Amino acid sequence: MRRSILLIALLATTLQLKAGTDWALVHSRTMEAIDLMYNLDFGAAEKKCNEVIGLAPGDPRGHFFKSMTYYYRMSFKGGSKNDSAFWAFVYHAEKVTKVCERLLDQNENDTKAMFYMGGTIGFKGLAYVTRGETLKAIWDGKKGYDLLEEAVEKDPTNMDAKMGLGMFQYMISQAPDEFQAAIKLAGLRGDRWGGMRMLEEAASKGVYARQEARRWLYGFYLAEDLPKRSIVHIRWLKDTFPRNWYFLQQYADISLYQVRDVTSAEPAYKTLLTMPITSGDESNIRWVANSRLGYISMAKEHYRESISYLTSAYKTAATTERQEEAAASIGTAYDFLNDREQATSWYRKAGSQPEVQRSLNRSPTPQEQIAEKIAWAYSVGLYSRVVSLADSAIVGKHLPDTQTLTQVLYQQGVACYESGLYDRADKCFTTVLSTQGAEVWLHPYSHYRLGMSLAKQDKTAAAKQQFAKVLEFEDYPSEDILRKRVAREKSALERNGK
Repeated sequence: MRRSILLIALLATTLQLKAGTDWALVHSRTMEAIDLMYNLDFGAAEKKCNEVIGLAPGDPRGHFFKSMTYYYRMSFKGGSKNDSAFWAFVYHAEKVTKVCERLLDQNENDTKAMFYMGGTIGFKGLAYVTRGETLKAIWDGKKGYDLLEEAVEKDPTNMDAKMGLGMFQYMISQAPDEFQAAIKLAGLRGDRWGGMRMLEEAASKGVYARQEARRWLYGFYLAEDLPKRSIVHIRWLKDTFPRNWYFLQQYADISLYQVRDVTSAEPAYKTLLTMPITSGDESNIRWVANSRLGYISMAKEHYRESISYLTSAYKTAATTERQEEAAASIGTAYDFLNDREQATSWYRKAGSQPEVQRSLNRSPTPQEQIAEKIAWAYSVGLYSRVVSLADSAIVGKHLPDTQTLTQVLYQQGVACYESGLYDRADKCFTTVLSTQGAEVWLHPYSHYRLGMSLAKQDKTAAAKQQFAKVLEFEDYPSEDILRKRVAREKSALERNGK
C-alpha cells in the first residue's frame, strides 16, 4: 500500500510539473536558439538553449540544439582531433541520449524522442567521419538509422524525423565503394532519390529541422550537378539568416560559377566585404570577396576596378599561394591596359608557374588577348559579350591556333544556346566536331551541347544520336559529370514521350 501511495504521489508530481511547463515558451525559445545558431552567434544560441533546458529539463530540445552549437563550432574550426569543441559536442550529445532514453522508457512510441536520439547519433557519426573514423560512424549509425526509420513509420507526419532519415539514406547511397561492404554488413540501406524526397518534405514542412534539411539539400544538389535546384535552398538560407557569411558566400559562388548569374553574385560579394564576421577566418572571407569581385570586373573589362579589388585581395591573402594568384591576375589586368611595366612588376610577385613565366617574358599578342577576354566573359556568364567578341575574333581570324579556335567556338556555342540562338549554337558545335586538334574534352562536350540544342528544336532523333556519341568517349576531364547530364537529358526526352 505504501509503495502504491508513493507511486501515485510521484505520478501526481510529474503531471503537475508537466502542467506547469509553458510549452509555447519552450517552442519559441527553441526557435530563437535555432535562429541564433544559424546566424553563427553560437554563444547567444547556447545561452538560449540553457533557457530552454531550464524551462523543460526533461525535454530533448534544449539539450539537442545546445549540442549542435558545438557541432557547428567544431565544423568552423575544421574538426581536428584535438578540438575541444568536438569533445564538448560529444558531452552534450550524451545528455541528449540520456533524456531520450528516459522518454522512451516511459513511452516506447515517442517519435519525437526517436528523432532527437537518432539525429544525435547521426551527427556524432558525421563528426567521426571528419576525424577519419568512418567505420565507427557506420556501426554506431545503425541505431540512429533504425530510430529515425521507426519514427517515420510510426508517424509519417514527423517531418523532422524525415530530415534525419532522408539525410542518412542519401549519404549511404553515395558512400565510397570501399565502405559499401561495411554498410551492407551493418544492415543500412541507401536510397538516393527517396532520401532527397524526404529532405524536400522536411524543408517545406519541418518544425525544427527545415533549416538543416535545406543546408543538406543545397550541397546534395550540387553533388548531383543540379545547381538550379541547389540555388533555391541556399538562397532561402542566406535570406533567412542574414548574418551568416557562409551561406552568403555559398550563394554567391553557386550563382557565379554554377548558375552563371553574375547580377546576383556581385552584390553578395560586396556585402561580404564589410559584414561582421562572428565565426570563421575573416581574412579568408575578405580575400574571397575581393578576388571574386576582381574576376567579375575583369570579365566586364573594367580593368582599373579589377586591379583595385585584386590589390585588396593581395593585401588580405593569408597564404603565399593566394597572394601569387592575386598578383598574376593583376598582371593580366595591366596587360589588358597595355601597361607592360606594371604587368611585369606584378608577374614577378606571382611565383614561378610556367604560365606566369610566359606572361613575364613576353607581351600577349592581340590574338591571345581577345581569346582571354572571351574566356573571362564566358566564366561569369556574360553571354552576349562572348558572342560579339567571338564573332570579331573568328571573322577577323584573330586567334592564334586551332586549339584556341575550337575553345572559342565551344564557348560561343554555349553562349548562343543560353541566349536561345539554337541555329547558331548548332553551327558552332558542328564546327568544333569537324576540327582536329581540339582539347580532349571538347568533342564529347560538344556532342552533348549539340544534342541539347537539337532537343530544344524538337529534333529528338538527332539529339539522341548526339547523346549516344558522348558515351563513346572515355578518360577525359569531368567525364562522370557529363555522363550524368546525358542520362538526365535522355530520361527527360523519354518522360516527354519523345
